[in-house]
Amino acid sequence: MAVSESKTNTDILSQYIHRPLAIGMINAIGRLRSRMGMSPKIWSIEKMEQQALKRCGLTRIPSTAHREGLAVMIEDVQQTALNAVGIILFNGFCVNSLVTKFTLEQQKNNPTITETTIDNPVVIAGSARTGTTLLHQLLNLDDRHRSMLGWEALNPVDYKAASSAKKRYQRSKIMISATDYLAPLAAKIHPCGPDLPQECNIVHAVDFECHQNSVLFEMPQYQRWIAQQSWQRRLDTHKLCLQTLQLDQPDKRWVMKSPFYPSALDNLRDTYPDADIVFTHRDPKGLLNSFCSLALSYRQIVTDDIDLHRLGKQMLELFATDLDQSVDLLMDPRHANSIYHLHYDEFVSDPALHLRKLYDHFGWEFTPQVAASLQAHMANDAEKTRAKHKPSLDMFGLTAEQVDAAFSRYNAYVKSIRQAVDVNEASSTSKPAVLQQVSKGIGAVLEEDSDKIAEGNMEENAACDVSGLVVA
Repeated sequence: MAVSESKTNTDILSQYIHRPLAIGMINAIGRLRSRMGMSPKIWSIEKMEQQALKRCGLTRIPSTAHREGLAVMIEDVQQTALNAVGIILFNGFCVNSLVTKFTLEQQKNNPTITETTIDNPVVIAGSARTGTTLLHQLLNLDDRHRSMLGWEALNPVDYKAASSAKKRYQRSKIMISATDYLAPLAAKIHPCGPDLPQECNIVHAVDFECHQNSVLFEMPQYQRWIAQQSWQRRLDTHKLCLQTLQLDQPDKRWVMKSPFYPSALDNLRDTYPDADIVFTHRDPKGLLNSFCSLALSYRQIVTDDIDLHRLGKQMLELFATDLDQSVDLLMDPRHANSIYHLHYDEFVSDPALHLRKLYDHFGWEFTPQVAASLQAHMANDAEKTRAKHKPSLDMFGLTAEQVDAAFSRYNAYVKSIRQAVDVNEASSTSKPAVLQQVSKGIGAVLEEDSDKIAEGNMEENAACDVSGLVVA
């Protein structure tokens, strides 16, 4: 049974809405000014650009490629009932993104940076809430690996000559602390920090072609627009960012992740030809159950008009589209034998075991340093408390049957690769059972299971608990 409107407003939203006194006062003043015809406004592209140029100390815009996506964002967000804080944050978010974009564009004039190679990176390409954050953390225990840290992603380049790395770090720390203050539940579900490995989304966002933007702010038309765009411009900017940061640590291998990489496999391979790619999988019911909760905890900051069912529908469309696109890419011979598949239910049941299997698969040395760091990390992690709330699909107006239907092709693909691995492991007698990529015959199995799904006969994958949150 779907959650009633009265229950939505009282019993559910109260768990997510966090309005400190100062924020409430800003919104109250905003409402008063609105009644007087003086409501805060979303800035124009021109004003945002001028603000960014002023902060960068530049006199002209290095590139105008960002304008199309930014225009779509502005048009769509104006249809959303942002509160006063939401308008302030949207304008600031766009200006900060432009500052990063403009300063990164300046790096193209430095051949020391542009000629730097990004060798053999590790790409975590699974969707959101599929174990990617845990895997990201574990891979960064290896001294030979590095990821963008939170402060580096927010301020990858000095945009003022006198701006030291220490000042950039402090600016980023303030920004992250402010977000945690406004959305404390989000901080528990998906912790961020200046010294923690950060997703690539912050860098992708500077081109205004990132689904992160449509998660933070309700922009359904923009969300659909992004799904039709090539990833190449985002990844070119991302590579330039890594090249810039790599000057300080040239000998380490990059580890990168984004929950929206499933639809980017072709462009990822074009940009990083020798990348080792890990694709994490989870029953979409658990994925959506968890991610809708995370999205809500962010959106409650910027709007007072929260419709849980509308949010659920938007997130269903986002991830169903992204993972449906990924199936065609995963079936392509270019990727079929070069991607390591890791399943959420298996991974979270024994992270250490499956990390070792991943190392074996790619031929990486599992050094004593990695083993010791892993043991210490798992012992420390076991003592941490997790978010206690337990969201449900019906809270967001979704049913298990509806989600299974939307992800039918993806579910069939995942079932096929698990069956192929089971057959391969059963026939293996010369080495331990290790998750291996077996592409032969997957196409036929996928087609057969898709037919079963269309007829409503496919058995529900019950391996994944969808009742609560574990780790991202």
